[in-house]
Amino acid sequence: MKFLILPVAAFCVVIRKLRYSGFASQVRVQTARLLGARIGSNVKIRPGVLIKGAKNISIGNNCYIGEGTTLVGYDATITIGNDVAIAENVYISARNHRFRDPSRLIREQGYKGADVRVGDNVWLAHGATILAGTVLEPGTVVGAGAVAEKALGRPAIHTAATNIIHLDHEPKA
Repeated sequence: MKFLILPVAAFCVVIRKLRYSGFASQVRVQTARLLGARIGSNVKIRPGVLIKGAKNISIGNNCYIGEGTTLVGYDATITIGNDVAIAENVYISARNHRFRDPSRLIREQGYKGADVRVGDNVWLAHGATILAGTVLEPGTVVGAGAVAEKALGRPAIHTAATNIIHLDHEPKA
């Protein structure tokens, strides 16, 4: 039994290293491109990233997309700029349910889409949610667990407490 444990443990280490390797990330990037996503150079896509509606998704150069992140581009476009850091479990959707007609079930009202634009040098922290129609200006930070849902017109920090702190300086490129 001792002789079996060592090879199995070594195999598990190799598989884990491969899963998190640059090669595995490039396989995920190439797969997304085959599905229609436009992806720049030096992009890292970690395991467990879910891309829906890839043909409507564009990702710039030097971006990082953390594990468990979901991009939903079915009904409108998601454009992610250059040098964007997306942490784990971030949700970005260009789609929302219609729900204005109280005489109908929400599930029967369909969906509406609105483009999402994430500017250059943006950081989306763990568990952030970016809703349809949101425009994040270059240099914006969306804090852990925060929800961004509109265009603010200048760089800002969104926090989970719905505070918006406007940055009075121009972000460095």
